Amino acid sequence: MPHAVQARAHVRAWSEADRIAVELDFGGELSKPILWLAAEVEAKTKSLKNSVEALGGTLNVHCNSEILTVAANFLSGD
Repeated sequence: MPHAVQARAHVRAWSEADRIAVELDFGGELSKPILWLAAEVEAKTKSLKNSVEALGGTLNVHCNSEILTVAANFLSGD
């Protein structure tokens, strides 16, 4: 994670009956405000978002007051 002073990353991947999901959460002590970082990450992942969408998935960047999350979801088929 860019701009990390003492950031922590947590990666989760799982599947359910109809989807596959991957989430990356970033938290801890960041050197910039989390809303600013969320906007920066979203802007810098536009080509990745296009690639994920081309495969039928979604890519979302969101944050709460302490954690920045990048999430990719794909529908799984037969």
